[in-house]
Amino acid sequence: MNENFLKLTNTAYRLLEYFPESDQSKYRAKEKVLEVMESLVLVDMDNFKIQNKLSEDIEILLGYFEIGKNQGWISQINYLIISKEYRKIKKEICSFESPAEKKFKIDSSPVLEDTKECTQNPVEPELVESGAQKKEPRNFTKLSNRQ
Repeated sequence: MNENFLKLTNTAYRLLEYFPESDQSKYRAKEKVLEVMESLVLVDMDNFKIQNKLSEDIEILLGYFEIGKNQGWISQINYLIISKEYRKIKKEICSFESPAEKKFKIDSSPVLEDTKECTQNPVEPELVESGAQKKEPRNFTKLSNRQ
């Protein structure tokens, strides 16, 4: 296992010690840290499901740290450092190609880009405030891995 992952996990645990004992998010965040570490051990280029779960787990974990920052339990600088490191891991994981992309070099159409779990949360198109008519964001259906 990469020593950097161990250091990051230890650092995350130390930061979570500043969360109040009575807050349940402390224990959920600790569980999520362990899940991320476990997924990092299991992840490889060919296991796309673990990559997606790891990406989601990192986002959830970063949410817990953001709550801690907003509540004043951890400092802004500690939040920035830990979030940078976890986002770096997420970026590495998301740079792997899915099995379908390896077999067929699919051209990037907007529908296919939105189906990837690892991409950043898509930004909602702004609603037009002027005029009586408002534009609604388009809904794309998700495709299964086989599709």
